[in-house]
Amino acid sequence: MSIKNIVVGIDGSSISNEVLKRAFLIASNKEINITVVHTIETTLMETFFTNKNSDEVKQELMMKIAQDVQKLNQFNANVSIRVTSGKAADQIIEKAHDLKADLIIIGANAKDDLSNKTFGSTAHNIAQKSNLPVLIVKNSCQKAYENILAFSDLTPVSQKSIEFAKESFENATFKLVHAYKQLSDFTLSFYNAMEAKEKLKDKVKNQIQESFEAFNKKVGIENTQLIEAYYNFNDVLLEASNNTENDLIVLGSHGVKDTTAFLQGSTSSFLMEHTQSDVLVYVP
Repeated sequence: MSIKNIVVGIDGSSISNEVLKRAFLIASNKEINITVVHTIETTLMETFFTNKNSDEVKQELMMKIAQDVQKLNQFNANVSIRVTSGKAADQIIEKAHDLKADLIIIGANAKDDLSNKTFGSTAHNIAQKSNLPVLIVKNSCQKAYENILAFSDLTPVSQKSIEFAKESFENATFKLVHAYKQLSDFTLSFYNAMEAKEKLKDKVKNQIQESFEAFNKKVGIENTQLIEAYYNFNDVLLEASNNTENDLIVLGSHGVKDTTAFLQGSTSSFLMEHTQSDVLVYVP
């Protein structure tokens, strides 16, 4: 699926300029429409703009954003601007669906500090609820993505995420990583299977290896890594991220019905939160 429409969510912080630059870079030399969405949170409107009507505030913001766009849009991408009020995540998702967007691009947080790569609630909510690929920018946009690390759980969702990334960033180099849970000595001891320890571990490894190779035939990535883990997937994958040169991480996730569990417990959410790289995530 080639990208035709991008919705870009900005909030006026310093990361917003990097989000815009990333969108313009992705759209360079392509027929891509970009819609920039800035949302005035309802509480801010009620607290700080009581002496102005909402139309005045929106018009002033439109002019300011238009100036920023003109300054940063060095590739002359086709851009429109929308200023809305309400909850930022809801407004960005609504506009993305209305415009049949292929990609949403947002910043990781609303703090005016590029060194702070922690996630805000807006980024979490959009990643979980949009049902669209979401590119979350954490870093300064200096050049196109060159080294992309794709974490996979070998599911169709993961395959779809990787295929989208390969088509969107066709000049980048990809590495495919899958971590699997190996039988621990504690588990083997509990089931009185220590005598067959090596045989059972080899069986698990071989089964995973076959599944991994079958999956990679579908996505076609030369550089691969299969990681054996015993306990904490999160730490193992984060270490793999930190030890690999990459400027973008690709995640595919089914998400969960319990919002709290998604935000605090899932591997995808953990990596979104803690990795230093930009993140492309897709939760269908």
